[in-house]
Amino acid sequence: RFPNSLMELADWSVYPPVQVVEHMIAERPLPMKQLIGLVSPLEVPQFSSPVDQKINTSVGTILFSTLVNFVHIQGLETLTPGSLKLTGTGSTMKVGADFESVGITIGMTISLD
Repeated sequence: RFPNSLMELADWSVYPPVQVVEHMIAERPLPMKQLIGLVSPLEVPQFSSPVDQKINTSVGTILFSTLVNFVHIQGLETLTPGSLKLTGTGSTMKVGADFESVGITIGMTISLD
């Protein structure tokens, strides 16, 4: 769950670059499939701060800490042409697509104290 924004940075439904991409998706589905396929496999480096959570138990408190080290996404080239959707409403951007086969590997560090 993402935190709520304190103020709207942009109204994505009227943001010109988003409108251009929406038209490209609608009018050129095969080139968009090829373009998305160029980034496969996609390597996302560490992108988050550690998340610490205290868990109270009957024998004491446990500190549970997690950190996402990397995300590896394979299969983006299997995008189904015409399935890519990009919609903006207010400060929210939604992206959806259908793929034949996508694999996601997540490397995490988890510790319990």
